[in-house]
Amino acid sequence: MQLSADRVGMVVSTVCAVHCAVGPAVFFLLPWVEAYETAWTEGLERVLIGLAVGLAAVAFGIGYRTHRDARVGLWFLSGFLLIGFGHGYLSAYSQGLESAVVVAGAACLITGHVRNRRLCRCAVCPSCEARSDGS
Repeated sequence: MQLSADRVGMVVSTVCAVHCAVGPAVFFLLPWVEAYETAWTEGLERVLIGLAVGLAAVAFGIGYRTHRDARVGLWFLSGFLLIGFGHGYLSAYSQGLESAVVVAGAACLITGHVRNRRLCRCAVCPSCEARSDGS
């Protein structure tokens, strides 16, 4: 199985989305866990966001050189903006709203990765035809 930036990016973005979606519920249902939350969650959030955004940027760059479809970049850009707005701005106002916006951003990144992979494996664009002919 070939490991690609899109595959790894989808996994990291999914982990990020699950973490953001489940975290507030866990802290609401188990308030005693929140005392330990800030010690490790802030660092984990930064690592997950950095990996998700970094892998998306790399995957889009590689994919764009292959398929030249800038619409994939709109998914990634939407994801970057939503994650940045949610984590950077909304975190000061509402943890629930922050989580919802960051999860939406991660979903945009996942959609971008899926679309990028499909375009890079298609049989329609010239670069894919060249690869399928053994060139």
